[in-house]
Parts: sequence; C-alpha cells; structure tokens
Amino acid sequence: MKLLLTTALLALAAMLTLTACGSSQSAEPGSSTSTSASTYAYPTATPRPRATATPRPQAYPTATPRPRATATPKPPATTAQAFQLGIDYFHDGLYEMAIEQFTEAIRLDPQDADAYGNRGLSYGELGEHQRAIKDYTEVIRLNPQRKYALAYYNRAMAYSSLGMDEEAARDWAKYRELSGR
Repeated sequence: MKLLLTTALLALAAMLTLTACGSSQSAEPGSSTSTSASTYAYPTATPRPRATATPRPQAYPTATPRPRATATPKPPATTAQAFQLGIDYFHDGLYEMAIEQFTEAIRLDPQDADAYGNRGLSYGELGEHQRAIKDYTEVIRLNPQRKYALAYYNRAMAYSSLGMDEEAARDWAKYRELSGR
C-alpha cells in the first residue's frame, strides 16, 4: 500500500514538473516569442518571490510610551502594612519576600514578637532552621508573660529538624505545660 502511494506521488510530482516547465517551451521552434519572468511557471519545489509592501507613513504621530512601574514596590510605611504583606507573601509561598517584609516590620518595631514568629516560620519553610530558632527564641524573650506556647512548639520542631533532640524535648515539655496538652 505504501509503495503504491509513494509511486503515485512520484508520478504526480513528475507530471507537475513537466507541465510547469513545458509551458515555457510551448512556443514553436521558429517563433520569436521569448519567455519572460512573468509567464514562466516556477517548479513546485521553488516558492514564488513575493513583493514586499513598503511601510506607509502614519498620518498621526504615535503616542509616547508611558514609563513602566518599578519591579520593587515601595516599602510599607507602617509595621502593620509590612506585617500584612509578609503574611500575604507567606500564604502565596513566597517565603523570601515574606522574610523581607517581616524584617521590615521588625525594623519599624523591634518589639513586635509576632513579626519575629512569622519570620521564623518563613525561615523554617526554607529549611533555614538555625535562623528560625533565633527568631523563636526572640519571641519567647520579648514576651515571657504572654507565654507563647506556639513559639516553643515551633522551636521544638526546628530543633528536631536539626537533630537536636534534647533541646526539642525540653521545648516540647514547655509547650505541653503552657498549652495544657
């Protein structure tokens, strides 16, 4: 079947080539008719040259392009704005950007234990457990009276990830004590 189809296609291509080339030889041998480029039939394998259009001048001048917005947004003005941006980035999985915003919130208010805690969570998501431990420790130091049970839990998880089992066990016990679990 393939051989028959291939033979038929070759025969068709040969006929088209003869027909295309034969039209230039159709004039009688003694005739003074010459073949010009406009009457010559190109073989099927060669594409015909196409005329290119010259660009037309525009009737009206084009508008000046507007400047694009900068890639980095303006820094937030308040701790709450930076903190909220950090939360949004964290929920979107953009942990590096979340860390930047929590760091900005800490710069604006160094006593913001929640910013330290959330930055610690972001570091933990990136596998930077030592940095996370420092932030959780800072949360506990800033507010010992608030009794951040969650900070002990998160720090125990970070210690456990690093294979620091004694420290993790100590924080697990403190977490259970504070949370009533």
